[in-house]
Amino acid sequence: MQHAAQLLIDLLEGRLDDAVSRDVERHLVECPVCREDWQAIQAVKDTSGDPVTFRPVPEYFSSILPRVRSRLEERRRWSLIPDMSNSIVRVVLPATFAIIAIATLSHLQLTAPDGQAPEGRMNVAPQELADFVSTVDLLSTVELATAAGIDDRALLASGDVVPDPAGLEDVDPTNLHAMLDTFGNEEANELITRLGQRTTL
Repeated sequence: MQHAAQLLIDLLEGRLDDAVSRDVERHLVECPVCREDWQAIQAVKDTSGDPVTFRPVPEYFSSILPRVRSRLEERRRWSLIPDMSNSIVRVVLPATFAIIAIATLSHLQLTAPDGQAPEGRMNVAPQELADFVSTVDLLSTVELATAAGIDDRALLASGDVVPDPAGLEDVDPTNLHAMLDTFGNEEANELITRLGQRTTL
């Protein structure tokens, strides 16, 4: 009989029939290698023994649910953010913030501290724009007449221009250029249209 290493576990568990068990036992007496394996297997079984199962007392299980609830309640109490698992909170909270942001932006006057709107635009009242157009119209006609050599008296006699001395004294050409630079597209287009209607070359 060859080494009976494959049968030693079955012999230990008692799964062999009587004839095979007697043959294996006889072999163990004769074979020192198998006998050494047999002793090692028995030692492992003796040291391992039956696994110890720890079973908690019933009170342990009965107190789990209250402890979990108290822990969740404590965490919820200290949380600054509402429970996002609630579908109402998930929908209503972002919608509320969006409505507030839209309302704020629609009513916010987007002007800089110096009175100018963003991108260098200036809020110009219609009356101020009309006065500015009249002043530019007057200055343009006077400058053109002067360049053409027309005397101021002849210009007045022609009736093309009715000057406003106060307006001429108050207007500085550099200020006009600065105001033109601050105009946006709409104001500039309106100015060009009105100058085209009023200026006589």
